[in-house]
Amino acid sequence: EREAELRKQGLYPQSLQLSSSSDHISMRGLQASADNLGAWNAAPPRRFNSEVNTAIHQSVVNNLLKRELGGRYFDQDSIVDLIEDAGMEVPAELQPQVGENGESEPPEQWSITLDRRLPVSVTFADGNVRVAIRGRKFTREGTTIEDPMEIVATYNPKIVNGSVEANLIDDVDVVFVGQEESLSARQIGLKTFIRRKVGSILKERFTEDDLPKGEFDQYLDDIAVQHLQSENNWLLAGVDLDDERLQELAQE
Repeated sequence: EREAELRKQGLYPQSLQLSSSSDHISMRGLQASADNLGAWNAAPPRRFNSEVNTAIHQSVVNNLLKRELGGRYFDQDSIVDLIEDAGMEVPAELQPQVGENGESEPPEQWSITLDRRLPVSVTFADGNVRVAIRGRKFTREGTTIEDPMEIVATYNPKIVNGSVEANLIDDVDVVFVGQEESLSARQIGLKTFIRRKVGSILKERFTEDDLPKGEFDQYLDDIAVQHLQSENNWLLAGVDLDDERLQELAQE
């Protein structure tokens, strides 16, 4: 049943290889398509040893994000709907505001059309995770700018009291892709506006409680991430599992 659901979502590996020794079980999966990049380098040496050791290349995440988000259009209302559907709190910046007369006023309308090839990308390096949202078209109350723009946030993931959390390093940055000359007044205004709106979604601190709620939540409680290593385009994690629950899952 779970395999069928993963296949339906296109998440089940196209190839899956298992091997074992007297004290190890190794699993290697491949999920790829003709127009996507694959891992161009080998995983770095692991600096820890847990019950379950995993390594994921950033291309896996970016290929999935490209498939799901490439070229998609989002406006104020659809972004709020996505946040609510994921069971997350809507930032105050995206909620109705109280006007000078004390009455509620709707949020300013805006939209972003994501890049087709790199809509959202992650980079695993130097102990950090860099997240970049690239838009190719933006609107704000009737004003349209079609200059590619990237909203960038870099997080430092770590284990705190047995849970994973990621803290923002520096401020969220907004850059016009490939533009070296000075920005126009309209571009500066949009840049400030987008940093305020999207920056409210890219919080200063994310924890496991901020993850979107889904059908696999029941299994997350049985997983304790003990180690994280972000290096050379790879994210390595060391996971310990509850022994009794592990046996139950194996029987299922």
